[in-house]
Amino acid sequence: MGKRKRGDVKPKVEGEYDLPPKHTKAVHVESNKKRLIVILHGAQLETVKVGNTFELLNCDDHLQILKKYNRDPGSCRPDITHQSLLMLMDSPLNRAGMLQVYIKTEKNVLIEINPQTRIPRTFKRFAGLMVQLLHKFSVRANETSVRLLHVIKNPVTDHLPVGCKKITMSFSSKVVKNCRELVPAGDEAIAMVIGAFAHGNLEVDYTEEAISISNYPLSAALTCTKLCSAFEEVWGVFVYDRCDSSTEEMFLKFSFVFNLFLSILIVDGQLEGDSCVRKYDNSPGICRSVRRCPKVREDYNYGVPLTICSYLNGEPTVCCPLTDVASGGSVWSSRPNSNSLNDNRRISEIKCEEYAELTKEKVYINGLSLLTQNQVLSLTKCDTTVPLIVGGEKTKKGEYPHMAAIGWRTYDGSLEFKCGGSLISERFVLTAAHCSRADGLAPSFVRLGDQNIKSRTDGLVEVDIAIAEFIAHEDYRRSSFYNDIALIKMAQRVDFTKYIRPACLWQTININTTKTIATGWGYTETAGRSSNELMKVELNIINNIQCNRYFTESKLGRGIINSQVCAGVLSGSKDTCNGDSGGPIQVTTPVNKCLFHIIGVTSFGSPFCGLRNSPGVYTRVSSFLDWIEEKVWR
Repeated sequence: MGKRKRGDVKPKVEGEYDLPPKHTKAVHVESNKKRLIVILHGAQLETVKVGNTFELLNCDDHLQILKKYNRDPGSCRPDITHQSLLMLMDSPLNRAGMLQVYIKTEKNVLIEINPQTRIPRTFKRFAGLMVQLLHKFSVRANETSVRLLHVIKNPVTDHLPVGCKKITMSFSSKVVKNCRELVPAGDEAIAMVIGAFAHGNLEVDYTEEAISISNYPLSAALTCTKLCSAFEEVWGVFVYDRCDSSTEEMFLKFSFVFNLFLSILIVDGQLEGDSCVRKYDNSPGICRSVRRCPKVREDYNYGVPLTICSYLNGEPTVCCPLTDVASGGSVWSSRPNSNSLNDNRRISEIKCEEYAELTKEKVYINGLSLLTQNQVLSLTKCDTTVPLIVGGEKTKKGEYPHMAAIGWRTYDGSLEFKCGGSLISERFVLTAAHCSRADGLAPSFVRLGDQNIKSRTDGLVEVDIAIAEFIAHEDYRRSSFYNDIALIKMAQRVDFTKYIRPACLWQTININTTKTIATGWGYTETAGRSSNELMKVELNIINNIQCNRYFTESKLGRGIINSQVCAGVLSGSKDTCNGDSGGPIQVTTPVNKCLFHIIGVTSFGSPFCGLRNSPGVYTRVSSFLDWIEEKVWR
């Protein structure tokens, strides 16, 4: 191999990283220099081996691993550190040489961040950088000896200036101050400790006091932003504001022209109030009108591409950063609490949001060549033209991908399907408690992804999975019809496909529709045979007071109660029947017609299916959400 000539580019060595173009030397060399020191404490930076490589453990990519080891997904949020570093290292305060950043991880690793470091915009690249750092203990700038990221010895106090004031940022503190009051009057440095984790109290033993800068809880990234802005203002670090009226007018003109092109498209995108992710830096946001998001207009002036959620009345709805949402007042949401910085939603509601992504297909567009890169629209893809199992109709392949057929192996070795169920996660099927036994036998397997349970020529590849555990509700008794709900834990996880996809759980006792759809492989007429094909039927939801008139069962000592729901067609001819037990009644919402929400589990009804004034009774799912979540996701 010949010698490298002058001017040749030196090959990049693993562990090296490019310097940002505008930073050519280290700026923090004097320990007593006036500056803000930020310590991101409790950062959740941990690696995990996946196959032959290591990855940065996080709740989005490694949910199954976390479940396997009973780890709280909320304890694996390296994205918080990523967002905070983006705010800090891009700040004018850092470019002016007045900021120093340290990271103290949850595993007690202390990391020093060189002010010259350019943090990757995407989380994927950031994760790769952190894995490299945690395994090699440093990351160097390419073609220099400058260490940009470096693991150093504890404690952090050994690296702080002597006599430096140290303050913990804590919402639980009773002392609330304006950020500007924290800026030192002299030329000394000051250290701020900020929690870099999702929830919990920040407790450190080396600070003099704990202070809050808001009457409301703030994210770590927003806290960093507010502190930097205050110190910049007091210390005279000015930035020219290019967002004047003329540029705003130009922005709105651009929005109009681009919208004119997209207005001919029929788009089922994200609605205002939905959670979203900004394509520019992979940061979370909330969809809102462009006129209600000043940060997006400001970013546009600096060349940052837009992330468009949808269009409403000719105006774009954009992915607005959480920092802007937090300071801009309330945002209407199509889901309770979806705009909250502290996500207090049920885990089943959060999972439903994940399942919704399985129904979408990305479409790339470039409108009038005004954008530098294609924009991505997420469109729901399913057959919504199918019209709406006595009186029922055959379903189409993949129309109800959450449907499960519960199978028994009989004494003679043959297979029989005597109950139905609904897939609600990778491992669990929701069904009725009375399906725990049939003719003295327990069910042995679950079939998923099938439409005709007897045909092998329907083009579907069904999956049969053994039952590991049948979990009936603890309060269910065969002597009554109450608490007739159960979960089936499958022996292995199932991979989601076009024909196998979980359903959501209805969240409230109120059902904002008068009709529901029942599905199952049950008998298609009184004294008839069970159906080989999955059937569907549209039923009316009947209020419990009216429903009580039709039942005098000895197993209903308290009548039809709130944890049950009635449905049927009182004129007769339509109903669920024997063999439909455990199957769902379900609805869809206007937001996503492809995603089903289970409102009830088929429990019992008249033994003469489809007779006049004989509605079916279903276990109301919303009454058992705590129980379901405890068994499935905790």
